[in-house]
Amino acid sequence: MINVFKEVSKRFVGQKKQLFNFFIIDIYYLSLDMHIKIYFNKSILLLFMIATLKTEADVSIITLADGKANVFSPSMISEFSALLDQVPNNKGSLLIHGRPGMFSAGFDLKVMMSGPEPAVHMVKSGFIMLQRVFSFPRPVVAACSGHAIALGAFLLCSSDYRIGARGEFKIGANELRNNMVVPTPILEIAKFKLTKSHKQRALLNAEMYSIE
Repeated sequence: MINVFKEVSKRFVGQKKQLFNFFIIDIYYLSLDMHIKIYFNKSILLLFMIATLKTEADVSIITLADGKANVFSPSMISEFSALLDQVPNNKGSLLIHGRPGMFSAGFDLKVMMSGPEPAVHMVKSGFIMLQRVFSFPRPVVAACSGHAIALGAFLLCSSDYRIGARGEFKIGANELRNNMVVPTPILEIAKFKLTKSHKQRALLNAEMYSIE
């Protein structure tokens, strides 16, 4: 086992000139009274994370970045909720944003089509997530970095303030276009965030709005 860790350490240290942003993971072997330091490239580990949290001053920043459409799969909802648990609720503010060109495309349709049980579980947990954002005690700002469809659009609505990136991006609820019913929690959010003149257009007509 010791030789394995020595070999791993040698391999990563040998790549030090090509890699950047190293950090140290300390592995303690109490029984052997050894302290082995293995260097990893932080960017490699970030590849496996679909949502991240960082703090700048008093602003907590949650980034949605699954590398694709930022769909709210069970994994994304779980990670987002876990990160939300770490955001202080007695000071500062929360900023939510996606990757350039895509805020979120909504629920994961693959899970939605996989069967009633996983779909219902995903939808329920997604609505709980929206409720937490909607009722978060500190200011929540959603930075719409691109397209925001279905749950992505409702996450914008659940935030206190919204800003958008310039570009040919679309925002809207496409449930009725996909022969789905607009859920009651979404209708309740719409009461607070959509003007009367746009409720029918946005929800019943499934109109897509330009971010401009």
